[in-house]
Amino acid sequence: MKLKTTLALAAALAFTASANASMIDYSETGAGTIQLSLVNTAATMSAMFDLGIDTNSFVAGAYSKAGTLITWNLNTGTVGGNTTLAGNVTGSWSAAWDAYKANAVVGVNTSRFGVWGGDNDLNGNTGGAGRRLVSTANSTGVSMTNAQLSNALGASQTSYIRASDLLGNHAAVANGANTATSGGAYEAAPGGAAQNFGGAAGNINPTQVIGQAAYLLQIEANGISPSVQTTKAYFGNPTLDLNLDGKKDYATFNFDAASGVLTYAVAAAPVPEPTSLALMLAGLAGVGFLAHRRRAA
Repeated sequence: MKLKTTLALAAALAFTASANASMIDYSETGAGTIQLSLVNTAATMSAMFDLGIDTNSFVAGAYSKAGTLITWNLNTGTVGGNTTLAGNVTGSWSAAWDAYKANAVVGVNTSRFGVWGGDNDLNGNTGGAGRRLVSTANSTGVSMTNAQLSNALGASQTSYIRASDLLGNHAAVANGANTATSGGAYEAAPGGAAQNFGGAAGNINPTQVIGQAAYLLQIEANGISPSVQTTKAYFGNPTLDLNLDGKKDYATFNFDAASGVLTYAVAAAPVPEPTSLALMLAGLAGVGFLAHRRRAA
């Protein structure tokens, strides 16, 4: 299927629309498909995978809730986890993933991944007043103006998506994939998608080394003045530490090269182990017994 970008906000409608072969890129009205991009500059190869949900559906869903888990298996074409995406979205990704593995060394510093989505006409605005989702290595200190956001959603991303759409199986299946070694579909080409969204447009690094966590960042236009900083928000609960691991509970993407599985997760509060729970209940029972004896005395 071509990389879809005109799906309804409701996730259920997004599932239905995923069977349609249509494309509206980020430079036009509509919400762009969220895609996984892999790139290995040493092997001069990149790959794009249509993940089967559009940007606005992802934003509208409860995907920052503690405990959220979504997995995309590039080998089996299945989506798992604990959201409505599980079992409702499938993909035809294995051929592109096999081709990428055969030609690129995955799991080393030269192989990186990124998860991106966009909407260049947010709430009916014009002139690039849009929204961007991007997985990034940056957890703090991000900077991007309205003009830089417009650039990131504009020509570079449009050419990248349109060029990728002509390759692989996008035109034939729902949620397809492709590889590229040159041209507009090659992510690391001069002036390509990653470069234009990163150093050439703010200080946001839109890719992460495979095997390391990337934070999901939402960037939205802030008014219409080109020089004004955009509004930025991380998915998840970045002010909390519910699982008590000493780290803030950002929503993260991880790509495991060994299994070919992309995982999106938001930390959840730990569930007490049975032994700890039993001890706690016994303690409460003991306190209650002592209180009862005192009253009886």
